[in-house]
Amino acid sequence: SHCEVNSRLGRCTPGICKNGGTCVNLLVGGFKCDCLSGDYEKPFCQMSTRSFPAHSFITFKGLRQRFHFTIALTFATKERNGLLLYNGRFNERHDFVALEIVQEQVQLTFSAGESTSTVSPSIPGGVSDGQWHTIQLQYYNKPIMGKSGVPQGPSDQKVAVVTVDDCDTPVALKFGAVLGNYSCSAQGTQSGTKKSLDLTGPLLLGGIPDLPENFPVRNRQFVGCMRDLLIDNHAVDMADFIANNGTVPGCSAKKNVCGSNTCHNGGTCVNQWDTFSCECPLGFGGKDCKQEMASPQRFLGSSVVIWNNLALTVTLPWHIGLMFRTRQSNGILLRAMAGQHSTITLQLSEGNVLMTVHRTSSQVSLLRLHQVKVNDGDWHHLQLEMHSSKESPEAQCLAILVFDYSLHQVQGRHEGVRMGETSDTAVALNVNQAERMNVERGCSVPDPCDSNPCPANSYCNDDWDSYSCSCDPGYYGDSCANVCSLDPCEHQGVCARKPSSPHGYTCECPHNYFGSYCENKIDQPCPRGWWGHPICGPCNCDISKGFDSDCNKTSGECRCKENHYRPVSSAMCLLCDCYPTGSLSRACEPETGQCLCKPGVIGRRCDRCDNPFAEVTANGCEVNYDSCPRAIEANIWWPRTRFGLPAAAPCPKGSMGTAVRHCDEHKGWLAPNLFNCTSLTFAVLKGFAERLLRNESLLDMGQSQQVALQLRNATQHTVSYFGSDIKVAYELSARLLEHESTQQGFGLAATQDVHFTENLLKVGSALLDASNKQHWDLIQQTEGGTARLLRHYEDYANTLAQNMRRTYLNPFTIVTPNIVISVVRLEKMNFAGAKLPHYEALRGEKPADLETTVILPESVFRPPEGKQEEPALVTRQKRHPDLSEGQAIASVIIYRTLAGLLPEQYDTDKRSLRVPKRPIINTPVVSISVHDNDARMQRALEKPITVQFRLLETEERTKPICVFWNHSILVSGTGGWSAKGCEVVFRNETHVSCQCNHMTSFAVLMDISRRENGEILPLKTITYASITVTLGSLLLTFLFLAGLRALRSNQHSIRKNLVVALFLSELIFLLGINQADLPFACTVIAILLHFLYMCVFAWVLLEALHIYRMLSEVRDINYGPMRFYYMVGWGVPAFITGLAVGLDPEGYGNPDFCWLSIYDTLIWSFAGPIAFAVSMSVFLYILATKATCAAQQQGFEKKGTVSGLRTAFVTLLLVSATWLLALLSVNSDAILFHYLFAGFNCLQGPFIFLFCIILCKEVRKALRVSCNKKSSTDPTLAYNCNHTYVDGQLYHTPFRDSTGSLHSTIHSGKSQHSYIPFESGLNNSQVHVGLADSSCLKDQHNEHDTDSDSYLSLEDDQSGSYASTHSSDSEEDEEFTREPCWETFLCPNNEKLPEHSTPKGTADCGERAPKREACWDAHPGILPPGILKKKCLPPISEKSSIQRIHNKLSSHRPGTVSSHGSSGSDGSHGGGVARPRQTLQEQLNGLAPIAMSIKTGTVDEDSSGSE
Repeated sequence: SHCEVNSRLGRCTPGICKNGGTCVNLLVGGFKCDCLSGDYEKPFCQMSTRSFPAHSFITFKGLRQRFHFTIALTFATKERNGLLLYNGRFNERHDFVALEIVQEQVQLTFSAGESTSTVSPSIPGGVSDGQWHTIQLQYYNKPIMGKSGVPQGPSDQKVAVVTVDDCDTPVALKFGAVLGNYSCSAQGTQSGTKKSLDLTGPLLLGGIPDLPENFPVRNRQFVGCMRDLLIDNHAVDMADFIANNGTVPGCSAKKNVCGSNTCHNGGTCVNQWDTFSCECPLGFGGKDCKQEMASPQRFLGSSVVIWNNLALTVTLPWHIGLMFRTRQSNGILLRAMAGQHSTITLQLSEGNVLMTVHRTSSQVSLLRLHQVKVNDGDWHHLQLEMHSSKESPEAQCLAILVFDYSLHQVQGRHEGVRMGETSDTAVALNVNQAERMNVERGCSVPDPCDSNPCPANSYCNDDWDSYSCSCDPGYYGDSCANVCSLDPCEHQGVCARKPSSPHGYTCECPHNYFGSYCENKIDQPCPRGWWGHPICGPCNCDISKGFDSDCNKTSGECRCKENHYRPVSSAMCLLCDCYPTGSLSRACEPETGQCLCKPGVIGRRCDRCDNPFAEVTANGCEVNYDSCPRAIEANIWWPRTRFGLPAAAPCPKGSMGTAVRHCDEHKGWLAPNLFNCTSLTFAVLKGFAERLLRNESLLDMGQSQQVALQLRNATQHTVSYFGSDIKVAYELSARLLEHESTQQGFGLAATQDVHFTENLLKVGSALLDASNKQHWDLIQQTEGGTARLLRHYEDYANTLAQNMRRTYLNPFTIVTPNIVISVVRLEKMNFAGAKLPHYEALRGEKPADLETTVILPESVFRPPEGKQEEPALVTRQKRHPDLSEGQAIASVIIYRTLAGLLPEQYDTDKRSLRVPKRPIINTPVVSISVHDNDARMQRALEKPITVQFRLLETEERTKPICVFWNHSILVSGTGGWSAKGCEVVFRNETHVSCQCNHMTSFAVLMDISRRENGEILPLKTITYASITVTLGSLLLTFLFLAGLRALRSNQHSIRKNLVVALFLSELIFLLGINQADLPFACTVIAILLHFLYMCVFAWVLLEALHIYRMLSEVRDINYGPMRFYYMVGWGVPAFITGLAVGLDPEGYGNPDFCWLSIYDTLIWSFAGPIAFAVSMSVFLYILATKATCAAQQQGFEKKGTVSGLRTAFVTLLLVSATWLLALLSVNSDAILFHYLFAGFNCLQGPFIFLFCIILCKEVRKALRVSCNKKSSTDPTLAYNCNHTYVDGQLYHTPFRDSTGSLHSTIHSGKSQHSYIPFESGLNNSQVHVGLADSSCLKDQHNEHDTDSDSYLSLEDDQSGSYASTHSSDSEEDEEFTREPCWETFLCPNNEKLPEHSTPKGTADCGERAPKREACWDAHPGILPPGILKKKCLPPISEKSSIQRIHNKLSSHRPGTVSSHGSSGSDGSHGGGVARPRQTLQEQLNGLAPIAMSIKTGTVDEDSSGSE
C-alpha cells in the first residue's frame, strides 16, 4: 500500500484493481484493470466524484488524533449555504473540524474542545455559481523553538490555513490587507492546553445525521457534487466508504448536455448546472432561441413604456413573460392594472425579483425570488402565471413566478383579485403602439473599457454596462501592484519576474535555504546525488542521457551536465559541441543550445558563415575566391576544394564508406551525396548481400531466419538510414521473400520460427517509411524498388495462405507502423460475406487506421453464371475426410505509406485510366487474395469486392479514381497504376469506397486541386453570371440579324454564323465543362467544344477574308451564294475534329474537366488551326487596312468599310483573348485566370451586340425601313440608278484604282448586275457609274455571273454593304430618299435642284414625275421605247460631262459604239489616234474598252451625294 505502482511496467498483484475490477496482464508488458460498469475510473477502478442530493451524506474513516494534516477538496454547487465536511463527534463538547459554505463563501470552523475558531476566506462572486472550486486546508501546531533554533516539539498554538482556488497563499496572508481585494486565503489560530486535535469521530461529507444533538455547524446538508478528495496528499476512493446515505456516483449535473442542434438560429449552447442555456443572437429568445423576439428597448432609469386601452381581458389562467438584463439592484420591471382596483407589479429589490399584488391601497400578496441575483448583466427570462385555486376558486388565486425557464420558481396565494371571466391566449405587445418616454431602441451600450479604466499591468473585461479588471500574473490587488515590490521572499531571497511560473515570479534563495519562498532552512544539506528536507533521498538522474548526477536540493529536479543543453520537451540533455574556432566558449544556451559565436560566424555550433564562399577562421569569417571553403555539413568536415572539382570525405561517425560533394563556381558547395554511406549496424549485412550477389553464399532455412533477425535488429537500432542501408535491406528482404515464396510445406521458415514473418514485416515497415522517399527514388532509377518489394510481399502472403492447411499454421494478424497483414480462414459453406481484417479479435496494439477494410461478397466462391466448374472424373470418398476442405484462406495486406514511394507510372491506355494533371495516391495500398483448395482464385468474380479507404489527406484532394497496381504494364518493367475493372461507389470528405471485379493491390488516385474548396464558389457564381450575360447578348444579336429582311448581305450572314457558333460554344461550356463524372457525356462535350471553338475562329477568319476582298476586288462580292464560306466555316472544323477523334478518341475529357488538356499532344489539333486562323486574320486585316489607307490618300474614303474593319478586328482580339483565358482557367488553379476569363467573357457578348447592332448604321436603317413599311401606304420608293444602259441592258460599272462610285442606298427586288469599262484619257482617272436599282432593269433571272468564291447575288445591294462606297455624312437622317434619275440627265431643260439633293445638274425624280413622259418623247431615238420609261438614272456632277455622255449615247447604233479621243478638262478634244469600231458585244467581252472623255469632278464631302 506504500509502494508506487506503474500499470505500464508492473504486473497484476492481489488487490491492485479496486471495487471489483479485474486485473489483466498485457503481453507487451504492464497490466490493465477491467472495471465494472459505473463511474469507475482508470487505471485502478477507483471513484473520484459523487453527487449529493438533499439530505444525503457519506461516511469515511476519521482523521483521529492529529498535530498536522492537509485536506484538499473540489466541489460545485448552486446553493448559497451548505456543509462540505465534518469530522468529530456528534455533539459540541468535543474536538471537530467543519468546512461549510456560508453566504456563497467558504468557512472553516474548528475546535480543540476549549474554544471555537472560524476562518473565512473570500473570493469575488462567491463559490455558489455551479462551477468547480477547490479548497485546501492545512492544519498544524507551531513548533516550540529552542535557544539553538532547533524545534523542540509542538506548541499549544494551533494554526489553520484555508485557501480557495488558485491563490498565492503567502501573499494573501501577509499582504492581503495591503493589496486590497485579495483575500482568497485566510488563517486562523487557537490556543489552549491541548496540543493535538482529537478527531475520533467519523468523517462526513455532504451532511450530518438528523440527530437531536446540537452540532456546532450552521448547515446540515449540501446539494451539489464533490470530487478529488485528498487527505495528506493521498487520494480517497469515493467508493471505499463506511456508509452511504443517499449519495450517487458521478456528477450528472455537470455533464455535457449541449448538442449540435440544442440551440437554434445561431445560438450558442452553454452548459449550466444540470441544464443548459442558450446565448441567443439579437432578435431571438426562448429556452433554445426558437422564439422571435421584438427588438429590445433600453431603459435609462427614468424611462417608461405605457400601453393604454388594450383590448386584452385579464382572465384566469393568465400569464405574462418578459426578458431583461440589468446592472441595477432596484427598479420596476412591469406594472399591470387588472381592473380598476388591482395592480400587479414585477420589480427588483436588492437584486432579487419581487412580485406584489395590491388591492386598492393594501398589499394582497408578495412573492420574492431569493435564490438568485438577477442584476448580473445577463439576459434573464421572467414569467408570471396566475391560476384559480382548486381549493377555493372564488376566493383565492395561485401565482407562480418562473425564472429562466424553470431554473427557479416560487409560488404563493392571495385573495380578493378578480382577473376576469373569459380565457385568452397571450399576445406579444408591440412597442411601436405604446407611449414611449426616454426609451432608446436596441440594447447596445458603450464599451466601458474604451476609457482604459483599469490600472497598469492589467486588462479590462467588458461585462455589459460594467467592467472588471484582471491583473497580469505576478500583480495583485485593486491597483495590480507588483508582488516583487512587496518582497514576498524570506531569508533575503530575491524576487524575480518569471511569467511562465504559476504566479508570475520566483524566489531565488540564498545558500542553505529552499522552498517556494525560501521559507525552509537546510539544517543538514544532503550530499551530492541526494535531495530533500528533512529526509534526503536519491536524485535518480540518468547520467546516460546527459544529466548531472546531482540535482536540485529543494525539488529534486535533474539538471544537465556542464556544457550540455536540454531542448524544450526533450527527455535528455545534448552536448553543446561548440566549434572552438568559431565560438567564444564551450558553454551554450540551456534550452536552444546556441553557442556564443565570433563576429560574422553563424550556426548553432558556430561552425559556418552566412557567405557560402567564406570559411570560419580564428579571426571570424574569411572569403575564398578560388575554391569552396572548409566547412561542415552532415557532420562531415569537407576540405577546401577548387571550383568545379568534387570532394571526397569519410562518412559521418557511426557509418562507413565515402561521401562525395561537388564544389560549384556559382553556388559554392552543393548538397553532399551520402548514398554510399553504410551504418555500422548494416555493415555485416552488406557483406552478406554482396556474397549473395556473387553467388558465393546460398540461402537455407537457418540462414533465412538469421538474416531476417539481423535485418530487424539493424532497422530497429538505426535512427536514420543512409541510401546504402535502404538498398542493402531492400535487396536482402527481396531475396528472402523470393526464396520463401518458392518453398512448400514445412520448408517454410515461418513454420520453424514463429517470429520470422513478423521480422520480415518489421523490416518492410521500416524500409517503407515516408522519410526514406529520397533514397527510394535513387534506387528505383536502376532497380525495381518498392514495386518489386510489393510483388514479393504479395507472393509471400500467397505462399503462406496456400500452405496453411498442410503446415497447420494458425490464422494471424501482424500490425506494424506501416504494414498490416492479416491471414484468416473463411467458411465456404453458407458464406455470407466477410469484412477483413478482423480487428475485433486482435489483442495488443491496433493500427491507427481501423477504417481501411476489404468486404468480400457472398458470391466470392461461386463461379460466374455460365461458367460452372467441371466435375472431377473420378470421385472417391475419403475414409477420413479433411474437415478443412470446406474452408478457404484470405490474405489482406495494408501498406500505409507505400503509395508515396511507388514510382509514378500509369497505364498508357487512356481507355483504362485518365491520369489527372497532378496525380497523387491518397490512400493506403490494400492487397487482397483468396485461396481455395490451396490455389489462388484467378477467375473473374460474379460480384465485385468492395474496398473501403480512409483518405490520407482531406484538403485539396479531388477527383478520386479507383486504381490497382498492374505488374504486367511494361512501362519500366515494374508495372503501373491502372483502373480496369474498378470504379468509385461512394465518396465523402474522409472516405472512398471502390468496387473491383478482380483481386490485387488497390488504392485511390486523386488530384491535387483547390477546385472543391469554398473559395471557388464565389468565382463559380461570377463565371456563370458572365457567361449568362454573354449568352443573352448573343441571342439578341442573332435575333436582330435574322429578323431584319433588309440585312441580306454576305457580311451579315457571316456575322450570323459567327454568333451562332459562339452562342453554342458558350452554352455547352456553361452546361458541360464540369461533367467529368460522366465519362461518355464528358467525351461528347469535349468533342463539341473542340468543333465549335474552331468554327468560331473559322468564321472570324472568313470575315477578315470577306472584308479584304471587298476592299481589293472590283466586283460586288457582298451578295450571292455562300457555299464556299459554309464549307470553310463549318466543314473544315468538322473535318479536323473528326480526324482528331479518329486518331485519339480517348484524348477528349479528363478527370478535371470536359476539354483537352494542354499537357496532351491532342491539344495541337485545336491550337494549330486556331493559331493559323488568328494569324491569317491579322494578316488579312493588315492588308485591308493598307488598302483603305491607299484609298483615303487618293480622296475616296470608304467609311462603312473602315468602321466594319475596326469592329471585326477588335472582335477577333476579344474572342481570341476570351477563349485563351478559358483554356488557361480550366487547366490551371491560378485564380487570376478565372477572374480574367469571367471579365473578358462578360464583355464579349455585349460588345458584339453593341457594335454589330446598336452602333451599326445599316441595322438602324433596316429597323427604320421595317417600321416605315408597316406605317407607310405609298408603294413607290425612290431608287438609285447608278447603272449604264447599253444595247437594251443595264451594266454596273466596275471598280479600279482610285475610283469613286456614284452609288446610293436603294431598296428593290431582283436585278442583273453587269459591268462595262470606260477608258479615260486623263491620267487614268475614271468615273464608274454603278447600277443598283432593279426598277431600272428588265426582269432577267436566267443568267448568272459567278466566280469561284461567291456568286453575284440577284438581290439588290442593300445599304451598308462593304462593296458599296456610299458614305454620306447624313446617313443618320436619310430614310431611302428618292434619287436623281436618268430622265433628268437626258432632258435639255434641267431644273434647279433642292438644297439637299445630289451634285449639280441632277434633280429629284420624285419631284419631276409628271414630266417624265415628255422627257423621253423629246429624244425618241436614244433608247428603245418602253425599256427605261420612267426609270431613274444616276447623276453626273457637271453639265459638260452630261452632255458628252448624252451625245455618245445618242450616236449609238445597234452593234457599234463610236470611239472618240479623251476630253481635257476644258472640254476640247485631244489628238488621239482613231481606232476601228467594235461591236458592243466585243467591248463587253473585254476586247476593246469604250473610250469616253469625262471631266473628273470633285464631290463635296458635305453633300448628300455619293462619293
